[in-house]
Order: sequence, then C-alpha cells, then structure tokens
Amino acid sequence: MQLAFWTGLTVRLLLAPLIALLVLLLLNITGTLFSVLLILASMPVAVNSVVLAERFGSSPSLVSRCIVWTTLASFLVLPVLIAAVGSV
Repeated sequence: MQLAFWTGLTVRLLLAPLIALLVLLLLNITGTLFSVLLILASMPVAVNSVVLAERFGSSPSLVSRCIVWTTLASFLVLPVLIAAVGSV
C-alpha cells in the first residue's frame, strides 16, 4: 500500500507536469495558455476521486491519503512552478 501511495504522489506532482510540459512544447503552445495548462496539470488530486473509488470498490483510503498529501505538497510545488513559468 505504501508503494502505491508514493507512486501516486510522484506521478501526480512530478510526472504529470513533466508530461504536460513536453506535450505543450511539442504542440508549440506559448504564452498565457501554456502557463495555465501547465499549472492545471500540476494541481493536486481531485476529491471526486474518492467518490469514484468508493463507487467502484477500489481503495478510498489510499485515494484520500493521496488527496491530502498532494494538496499539502502543492503548497511547495506550485509556487516554484508558477515562478518558473513566469520567467519563461
């Protein structure tokens, strides 16, 4: 269960923004749209994920932990990302 948690956290806060960055660069998207899309791709896990996990018999406790920790980590990650995007 710990591996799934750390994998989810890593994918959401590191891999998703990197993939979004690559796709945005490949599509030659620039300016405000680039910044907005990159920041949106870096946002924490959505709360509706817990509802879906409960509905389909998955692991709502794991999803809840991912929501809490990605939200807390986003207080550190998002300002850095916004500063980096602002300088582009």
